[in-house]
Amino acid sequence: VVRALQDANRKGLQARQKQQYEEAVNHFTEALTKAKTLNDKSLEAGLHYNMALAYFDDDKKFKALFAVEKAMDLDDAFYASKPDAHDIRVNIASIYVSNGRLSQAKKLVDEVLKERPHHKGAKELDAQL
Repeated sequence: VVRALQDANRKGLQARQKQQYEEAVNHFTEALTKAKTLNDKSLEAGLHYNMALAYFDDDKKFKALFAVEKAMDLDDAFYASKPDAHDIRVNIASIYVSNGRLSQAKKLVDEVLKERPHHKGAKELDAQL
């Protein structure tokens, strides 16, 4: 199960990189189905996040918001231990901005800037808020 999950997630990431967003979502959905059998909420949250980015890149802002909220509902700190946690928070903030959730976006951006005052993405997004 773990190997098949990793393969589906990898294929989803590759499809997103190639701007094949529907294919990416299909692979992330496949990975998510397998992840649910492991009962790992953080893993499921990460897959919902990956799906949110594919929707966001495909200009499906509401679906991106729904996927991000599902990720946060499963584990609101799923990104905390990841080396790119600051970037993840900025990406989530961008999804919030695109859906008019400015106060939620501002909170995340402020957190990032407090920890990394020179974070380029956070500074750019903060200028919009």
